[in-house]
This record gives sequence, structure tokens and C-alpha cells, in this order.
Amino acid sequence: MGTGKTHVLSERVVKAINSGIPAQKILCLTFTNRAAKEMSERLADICPKEFRYITIKTFHSLCTSILRVEARQIGLPADFVVYDDADCLGLIKDIFRLTKDKEAQEKFSQLTNCKAKASQLQLSPNYPLEKLFAPLGIRDAELASQYQSILQERHALDFADLIFYVRSILNSYAEIQQRWKQHFDFIQVDEVQDTHLSEYEIVRCLASRTSNIAMIGDLDQTIYEWRGSEPDKFISQFKQEFQPQEYSLTWNYRATQTLLNAASGFADSFKERYTKITPAPDCEVGELIPVYTAKNELDEAKWIATQIQKLANNDPNFLYNRVAVLTRNHKRIEIITKVLENLHIPCVTVEQHQFFMRQEVKDTLAYLRLILNPFDTGSMRRMLVRPNRGIGAVSIENVIKEGEACGFKLIDMASTQTFLDSDPFSNLLTAYDSGTIVVFDVETTGFSASQDEVIEIAASKLVAGKLEAEFHAYITNTVPVRESELIHGYSDEFLAANGRNAIDVFQNFLYFIEDAFLVGHNLGFDIKMITAHTQKLGLSTPKFQWVDTWDLAKRFIESDSYSLENLANKLNLNQLPSHRAIDDTRTTVELLAILIPLVKVRADYRQALVYRYGEEFEDLADDIESWRDASQKLRPANLLGKILVDSGLYDY
Repeated sequence: MGTGKTHVLSERVVKAINSGIPAQKILCLTFTNRAAKEMSERLADICPKEFRYITIKTFHSLCTSILRVEARQIGLPADFVVYDDADCLGLIKDIFRLTKDKEAQEKFSQLTNCKAKASQLQLSPNYPLEKLFAPLGIRDAELASQYQSILQERHALDFADLIFYVRSILNSYAEIQQRWKQHFDFIQVDEVQDTHLSEYEIVRCLASRTSNIAMIGDLDQTIYEWRGSEPDKFISQFKQEFQPQEYSLTWNYRATQTLLNAASGFADSFKERYTKITPAPDCEVGELIPVYTAKNELDEAKWIATQIQKLANNDPNFLYNRVAVLTRNHKRIEIITKVLENLHIPCVTVEQHQFFMRQEVKDTLAYLRLILNPFDTGSMRRMLVRPNRGIGAVSIENVIKEGEACGFKLIDMASTQTFLDSDPFSNLLTAYDSGTIVVFDVETTGFSASQDEVIEIAASKLVAGKLEAEFHAYITNTVPVRESELIHGYSDEFLAANGRNAIDVFQNFLYFIEDAFLVGHNLGFDIKMITAHTQKLGLSTPKFQWVDTWDLAKRFIESDSYSLENLANKLNLNQLPSHRAIDDTRTTVELLAILIPLVKVRADYRQALVYRYGEEFEDLADDIESWRDASQKLRPANLLGKILVDSGLYDY
């Protein structure tokens, strides 16, 4: 810290660009969002033209990007959400029947460790989860597998999954591995001392084609060994595989000689010392480090406040958020905070900073999350608890247990469609037997509904279960295709030559589907992209009725993977997907034909279940539909206000 590391890394990027390496072929990896932001700001100043093409990400952000692109190849939903640790711990408590936070944290760490240390064999997509978690014991391995299955049902991943699944696809799919090897010509990784060997595997794979990779860090600053970072092994393996040149940044420019010498003296007490920090020749000597012996806790707090006031008075550009006060316990925090507030010194405690961890905030977010992700059973269960809706815990558990045998999920009780004919799939079955279904698929420039665009639409119209017509069109894009070209193969040049005007295509597509029932594989993502793109163009879309064959297959077919390709092979379908919209649509038509009888055979059981318990849930389903409709018209703050009042959360 303070040795000019960010400056060196930034200059390396500039030199790479000047030597002919395209900016879009450069990957800068950091360990924290703050470090990524700092690198972004530095490069934005140095090379503003090329900057926007450079990939600057944390490990987890990079893996999220890769999985967004490759999700469908490995049977993950493309619109997955990433659960934070608090959500994961809540789920683990339920599954493992744990009551203490510490026990849940230990179990979560064990699951994470199994994923991080998975061998090449265990990274195979078809490798049984029970075997992956075998070190936990038979019972816990089964429960850990259940945890993973529930995450998938909710279209969710945890942070360990991001690394695990990227390792899995790079290890198991030669085509995907080759795509990503070709993607980057220049890679540099910051803060390597906090990097796990599983993360190194990903970097090593990406850099194996060019070997143009740099690692930088300070082994004396390792603070994440508790989460599995092994810097010694990491560096040893890196040296063996890439034979790098080594440089040391020993001069520190940021602090005074007094502070640096004190810090260095303290570091000498470490069992192992890797680096020696030396003040740069132009460093000021600086003030002596003051030591204050307070009379009591209040006196200590006042002294701290006085020091902060001095800093503020001496610097007109002083930023209070650059000051941190560390204490041994929460009691001291309360005393110091009270003194600072009395003296009008702005402050925020760690607990206040963790605003989104508070119960009432997480309760409110659960409503928003279910509106955005209709598969989020966890959010629905939270909604059923606060405020009390009069739905008994026994009814909730019975719906879950009885639904397992007939493909019924708790989230089906949040849909008004369920209460029309007492079956969430009645409109699908009716449309397939005697109505109109449109099976469709899209390809896009990326995975952000607010920023990216649809570039291809393909659809098949079924009337009474028989193919009647097909629709297919490319769309001229205004947003670059970037990484998504790796999947669909459509370049900006191809779309410029073969694409049609977006408004014309969408008008024709909306006319083609009319009021048909919609079906697709991972269709939730496709509908989000269609809706967002048409709204940007000033077009209105109807309220779609739809079902996802990924979700149907998960309910009615036993499989290790629910990717369209895997299901096509497992079920011996004639049409295989090719990552082109028209081929994938035709495959989904065949898959639907197999799923329909499986859905039909358990319809009576689902209806009986709804008759028994549905009345308790019906009002909630009406509310959720109302909020979901409002989400298309209201700005987020106004939507939140409506939900707080309508749900009773505000009064609660």
C-alpha cells in the first residue's frame, strides 16, 4: 500500500495498448470492488478512448459475466441472482435444522470448502453432488445437495458457486474453454495474496494461450487465509507454470517516514516477513505518533473527536469518510459515536453501514425480489411471515411436501393463474390441446435488460399442438455484442449486413404471437429482454402468459443437468440446439411435446392440493400480481412505497 502499485499496473496496461494489444483483449483482475474502482479511475484518466473496452473486474464479477454468457450451456438459468451470505445462512439453517448463527456459518464454510477444493473429476457437470459433499458425512452430504437444488429452483447461486461453476465449464467443455482462452491476450491480477487456488485455476486457464500474465501483491498483507487463500502455494505454482520475472516495489510514497518505520517495526514481529518497506527518498519525516492515556471511556472519546476536528480544520478539502475508528467492543462504539454526534462530526457505525442486513429492510426487499424473480421461494416464505397473513406454518409445509409428488411448488400459490382452474398449468394444457402456443427464443448483445438489446428472434407457432408457422429475424444493433458473440457467433458486422430495423421486427413479432401462450427454455430472461427493448423503442407489449420449459423439466424430469443440449441428448430429441435462436426454438418444441403428458398426468393432484390450501394464499397472489403490474409503470421508489402500504409492512 502506497508503493505505486496501481500506477505500475496502469502504466503496464497503457504500454500494452501502445504495443498493439487491443483494449478489449485486456483483463485486469482485482480482489475488491474498491480496488477495481481505483484501477478504473486511473485508466479512465490515462487512456480515456480505450478505457471503456478494457475489462476491469473482481474475480466474482468476472465469473458472473462468464456464467451469464455460458449459463444455458450448463443448465443454469440465465437470469440467476447471487445470494448474499445472509440469505445462504438462512437457507442452511432451514435445511440443516440449525438454530445458532455460528453453527450455520461453520456449515456454510464446509460447503464452500468442498466446492473450492473440488478435483477435476468432481468438476464434471454429471458428477453427483452427494459425492462432492461426501467429506461432510452421508447425512450432511444429502442436505448439502438439497441446498444446491433449492438454490437452482430459485434461480440463485451463492458466491462459491460463481467460482465453482466457471471452473467446471472450463474444465469440462473444450469448446467453451477455447472461447475464453482466445478472449484475452493480456492479464494482470492484483492482490494475489488473497487469491484462492481455485481462483488461480481460472486465471491460469485464461492465460495459458499467451502466457502474458502478471501477478502483484504483498504476502505480508494476507488477511483471507480463513477463507482458504494460500498465497505460498499460489505463488509457487505460478512460478513453476509461467517462469515470471520478479520485481519488488519497496519504496513507499504515501506515508511519512515516522509511520512507515513504525509499521515496518511492527511487521518485524511477524513469524514470517516477505517484504521490507522503505520510505521513498522524498518522504517527509512527519510528526511523531502520539500516545494518549485517557482517564476513562468518555475522555477517550472526546480526545478522538478533538483529533478529527483538528484534521478537518487544517484541510478545507477534508473528507470525514477517510477516517476510521477501531474499537475492541460494541460498548466503546456507542460511547464514541454519541460524542461525535454531539460535536456534529458525521459518523456511521459498521452496523448502520450494513443497512441491508436489517430485518425490516430484508423483509421489504423480499417483496421486490419475488416481483422480479417469480421463482424465489425464499423471498415468498419471508413474505408469509411478516406481516402475519394468517397463513399457518403447517399449511406452508404441507404445500411444499405434497407438491413434490405432482410438480407443484410453493411459489405457485403466488400466481393468480393457479386459482383460475386450481392448477398453475391449466392454461398451458388448454393452449396446447386446443389453442395457440408460440415457442420462442432470442439472442442478445448481453445480459442487462436496461443496457443490452435483442439481436435475433425466432419463434414457432403451434395450433392445437401442431406446427403452423415460424418466425425468424435478425435485428440491427446499436449496442456492441461484446462477449455474447462467443456464444451466438453474430458479430456487429454480420448484424449490420443482415439485421432489420428493430421497430419493424418487434411489430411483426408482436403481430405473430398476438395473444398466444408463450413457451421457451429460460424464457424469463427472454421476456425481460423483449419487454425492455420494446419499451425503449416506444412500443407497448401485452401482458404475457408464459411458462418456462427449464422450470417444467426441473419439476417433471430427473436429470443431472437441465441445459437444453443435455435434455435433448437425454430424451433423444431429433432437433439439437446450436445456440442459434431458430434451432433452439425447434428443440424446445420437441421438448414441450414430451413434457405435456407429464404435466397432465398429475393435474388432479395439483387441483386437490389447491382446493385444500389455496384459500389462504389467494389474496396474496392478487396483491403480487398487482405489484408486478405496477412494477412496469412506477419508478422503484414509488413502487416500494406502494408495496409498504399495501402489504401492511409500513404499519408493522
